[in-house]
Amino acid sequence: MGSLTTPRVSIGLPVYNGENFLEDCLCSVLTQTHDAFELVISDNASDDRTAEICKAFAGRDDRIRYVRQERNSGAAANFNEVFRLCRGEYFKWMAHDDMLEPTWLERCVEALDASGPEVCVAYTAVSHLREEEGTLLPYDAEFPWGAPTPDGRLAQMLLVEGVSILTKCYPVFGLMRREALASTRLIQPFNASDKVLLVEMALRGDFKQVPEHLFHRRLHANNSLTANPTPQQVLEWFDPEATRPATVHKDLWDGYRNAVRDASLPSDQVRSCRRIVRRWAWKLRKRLAGDLLRGAGLR
Repeated sequence: MGSLTTPRVSIGLPVYNGENFLEDCLCSVLTQTHDAFELVISDNASDDRTAEICKAFAGRDDRIRYVRQERNSGAAANFNEVFRLCRGEYFKWMAHDDMLEPTWLERCVEALDASGPEVCVAYTAVSHLREEEGTLLPYDAEFPWGAPTPDGRLAQMLLVEGVSILTKCYPVFGLMRREALASTRLIQPFNASDKVLLVEMALRGDFKQVPEHLFHRRLHANNSLTANPTPQQVLEWFDPEATRPATVHKDLWDGYRNAVRDASLPSDQVRSCRRIVRRWAWKLRKRLAGDLLRGAGLR
């Protein structure tokens, strides 16, 4: 594979101590049928075999660019750094413990190309790879989706009862238009900030799901949320320098309000989206009150 001067597609892989599943992940990326891409790895100062594995793969495939950070700056900063290092018109984040079927990239590129700029994220159906049992189970939650307007998509994300597209946030690992993603605040240093990012993207365009189960989410004991079971631990995983208490719902409330304010929407859409965020906040008012007290040191 020749070097790509101006790759159309970039895959960014942020990693910290990923030796357990990294090789499987890299093999699944490098065997994509759509093979014209760059793979940028941002290593958050790992102290296991991550660097050795990455350098070995990079030595065999010039589509890979390996960058090692001087210190562990946390998940949020590393996700954002790897995006900044990438150059493609289309961009995908890849977790070191997930895997792709060979046609994942081909099908997502086709979806974005066919849809035009009104669609800013393409993603596929998901299967759960359960490490203990070695089983692959389709995750077939039905997401109500497809509204033609920003406020319609926001309402489906924030107000739907039960499972919504924000329950697992899997589209954050979809293929995104770089221009749209660059206009967001990316991954912010607080719990569940991927929910805020997906809201930001939904205010910029529609999402397109490819129905095939081509994305495999590995479930194991060292998943980020499994290994960090408390809100405070998750906050420190996003930002190791965080000293404040975790205020999950308050941070989401601020994030959603900022998302509406930052988006370039017509005034009627802004008003409608603000009403939707207020309805979401009212439903969670007790949790928000608890977060406000916790943030003030009163709980």
